[in-house]
Amino acid sequence: MVQIQLPDINPFRANLKKEMLTVAQDTPVSVVIQKMNRRGTDTALVVNGGHLAGVFGGRDGVAAIASGKALAGVPVGEAIAHAAVTLSESEADNLFAILDAFHNHQTHCLVIVNSQNRPVGIITPASVQERLTPCDLLKFLRVDEVMETGILQASAESSVRELVNLMYQSDAHCVAIVESGAAGCRHPVGIVTERDLLQFQAQNLDGEGASVRTIVSHPVIVAAPQDSLWTVHRRMLQSAVRQLAVVGDGDGQLLGLVTQRSILRALNPADWLEVATTVHSSRSQCMSELSLQIAERQQCLHQSRETQSYNLLDNFGDLICCYTPEGILTYVNRAYCEYFRQPPEKLLGSNFLSLIPEGDRERVGGQVAAVATTAGIMTVEHQVLAPDGSRRWQEWSHRAVTDTGGNVTEIQAIGRDITDRKQAEILLRQQVERERLLSEMTQRIRRSLDLDEILNTTVVEVRQCLDIDRVLIYQFDPDWSGTVIVEAVAPQHPSIKGRKLSDKCLSIERCIQPYTRGHVHRVEDIYTAGLADCYVDLLSELQVRANLVIPIFQGEKVWGLLAAQNCGGPRRWQDWEVHLLQQISAQVSIALHQSYLYRQTQQQAHREQALNRVIRTIRNSLDLNTIFQASTAEVGRLLGVDQVSIYQYHPAARLWQGVADYRRHSQIPDSLGLEIPDRDNPLAAQLKHLQVVRIDSTESLQDGVNRMVSANFPGAWLLVPLEVNESIWGSLSLLTLGRNHPWDVRQVDVARTVADQLAIAIHQSQIYRRLQLANQELKRQATIDGLTQVANRLRFDTYLHREWHRLKREQQPLSLILCDIDQFKRYNDTYGHPAGDECLVRVAQALQGGLRRPADLVARYGGEEFGIILPNTTEAGAVRVAESLQTAVEALHISHVASDVGDWVTISLGVACEVPTIEGSPAHLLKSADLALYQAKERGRNRYYVDPVGCDRLEKSG
Repeated sequence: MVQIQLPDINPFRANLKKEMLTVAQDTPVSVVIQKMNRRGTDTALVVNGGHLAGVFGGRDGVAAIASGKALAGVPVGEAIAHAAVTLSESEADNLFAILDAFHNHQTHCLVIVNSQNRPVGIITPASVQERLTPCDLLKFLRVDEVMETGILQASAESSVRELVNLMYQSDAHCVAIVESGAAGCRHPVGIVTERDLLQFQAQNLDGEGASVRTIVSHPVIVAAPQDSLWTVHRRMLQSAVRQLAVVGDGDGQLLGLVTQRSILRALNPADWLEVATTVHSSRSQCMSELSLQIAERQQCLHQSRETQSYNLLDNFGDLICCYTPEGILTYVNRAYCEYFRQPPEKLLGSNFLSLIPEGDRERVGGQVAAVATTAGIMTVEHQVLAPDGSRRWQEWSHRAVTDTGGNVTEIQAIGRDITDRKQAEILLRQQVERERLLSEMTQRIRRSLDLDEILNTTVVEVRQCLDIDRVLIYQFDPDWSGTVIVEAVAPQHPSIKGRKLSDKCLSIERCIQPYTRGHVHRVEDIYTAGLADCYVDLLSELQVRANLVIPIFQGEKVWGLLAAQNCGGPRRWQDWEVHLLQQISAQVSIALHQSYLYRQTQQQAHREQALNRVIRTIRNSLDLNTIFQASTAEVGRLLGVDQVSIYQYHPAARLWQGVADYRRHSQIPDSLGLEIPDRDNPLAAQLKHLQVVRIDSTESLQDGVNRMVSANFPGAWLLVPLEVNESIWGSLSLLTLGRNHPWDVRQVDVARTVADQLAIAIHQSQIYRRLQLANQELKRQATIDGLTQVANRLRFDTYLHREWHRLKREQQPLSLILCDIDQFKRYNDTYGHPAGDECLVRVAQALQGGLRRPADLVARYGGEEFGIILPNTTEAGAVRVAESLQTAVEALHISHVASDVGDWVTISLGVACEVPTIEGSPAHLLKSADLALYQAKERGRNRYYVDPVGCDRLEKSG
């Protein structure tokens, strides 16, 4: 008869996957795909209020990607294409029901629900396949009988987007990626599954630009058509794949695929039922025969035991005993008695648990009690109380002996001492833990620049590794006192973190000096170590009973101490513990050096940033006050000094005057405006020779001038000359108030750099000021008439156009007066041109003096003609101005004997006024004033005339 081995049919609940991924139905598809990839699952259960709403699988994900929609905005409830296939919890116990459901519904998973329709687990083809044990049904089937031949194929050069569309349109679970070979053969190079596409989608990569090669599954696992399905099944499990490619024997041509579903389809439930019936009858017959054989063997063993077994067992080197289910010893061999140094009569009848330490008895008793319900041998490890009072480790194998009715009559056990092995294991674990601790600390130092985090984590992990009461790190101060900066301590003992230890008993020669030579302080009990009484009192106050202290170096100098302390009692320090702390100390030294370099780099970067800010301020501004204020403040904060001042040297007055000042706080005296004599001042003499002056303490000053200054500014001075145009301009002065301070090279370099930039800024400011004055003069000359010193024609035209457009926006009046000196040609002919020029100057001054508003403008319009622009002035106002100007010129009493108008120089004026409009223009206003001037001359001169057209327009606008 063919022997068949089936998987356990009842129960089959092991297929039930408790670790389900459940999501709400309004969860975005993009989020669901991310979760599926993190959990490594192809299925997500969609729930609504705890009840099953559907199943989102790989096929649904491919359809969602193929739609081209933004998956972040698509709820997963809308992306489910098929209803969920469910089984009750009772059906989940039946393999036949599971296979039948997969065959009938062609689904990718079965959802197990309880009586309230709430999901409690899922079953997938993968979980069923994992449970299959060697089965002749699989051995009898060949690959070519179940393989899928109508498979999708694609080139490795296809884009991921093309593959998504192909799988969606074909409703396929996977695509074989092929390359063309000789004679047109297509060889498989990979398989792309729904999971591959979902993983690609979760990475938010570009599907249009990405090639299929970026997501193709690892090397293809292949099978031949004649292979048995059982061989393929085992290969899939060993390689952890869900699809195998079937290729031809000779050419490697792709023939088809074998998937998990192929295997399930091969397991027809009807065939399984027939096989199960046959197996059931065969099993019953075999069990009857086996029971009879066991009974006969037990009888034989029982009969021979009394005569042979005991003698044989006594010769065994292993410990052997028998005891009742209640733990009462009924037999012990000679090795057992010798081990515990007790005779058999004392051991027999006692409970074997009495030889086990009290703390382990309950655990061991529970394990041994389970032997009675366990078919087979149970191995237990535990400690025992040795005759010398020590504890040793033993390993025991227990087996229950039952009668024909299945009742446990006796438990047999064989054991041996494993103390050496346990100790080796403990040492190995300790070594592994030490190596782990050192490795993690090394990695932490490499990836972190936070010294506080490194030190705090170090003391915590060292305390755990040593299983000790307290671990701390103590940092020395310059005077060799120190502070506990980090600590890990058991809750029942006091914390001393932050405590400053400067006890008189901690003498430098006796306690501190040895650490500078690398000494390790190793005290197992402070009361028996011969320590000084004051030191014992100090440690006792800190509840320290055993102390192990290792120095921590920073370069060649002792930086601090690493201490492990036992508070509850004495402790014998092991060599490996000392070695571990020394290694930890070396790692802390590396962290200190790394932190020091990092701080230096940060300080250098900070200095460069501050200098860059100063330089930018200097280069972006031409205002010396702004430059001085920014520079002094930045230098003060950068170098941490109390005051930064800038003094300007005045050679004529022979003094230095403070022109800028930065003070860290308001209590520092202000140097702004302070005057320091130059005469009999040796420091000033050094500055004038362009020398940097460093005064580490003003107490060293001897001259009267600087001693007088130091009365208000005691401390340390740094004076840097400011050289402009190869001569002294002033100085940049730094002060640390009230304390001595040796100026280092870094501070001097920073001050020199800023002084150089300030000198450049001062020179630029001087050039800019001269340029401004020159530009102002050029501008004045370009807009002023050189003879009369009133505005010229260019200024007149520009101002008229500007005011016209301004008043057009404001709809306010603009008046214009043109005036001409009456019969000026005759004046020149009579008195000469120099006198004519003098006449023009006096008339221009009279006209200028006749105006009262800053906005009114007098300009020389032509030879003897002047123009007066009157913004925001009505016609009546312009008339008053014209009358005033006429009177002012006549009052000059400039003799004009050749004039037909009168004895004195007179002027004629034309007045025009408009409210500027879009239709009008300055030229039109000018023409109106010119016509009015013409009328004034035609009507006899020495008068003004108002343009009537302008008046009409003004009246209409009003």
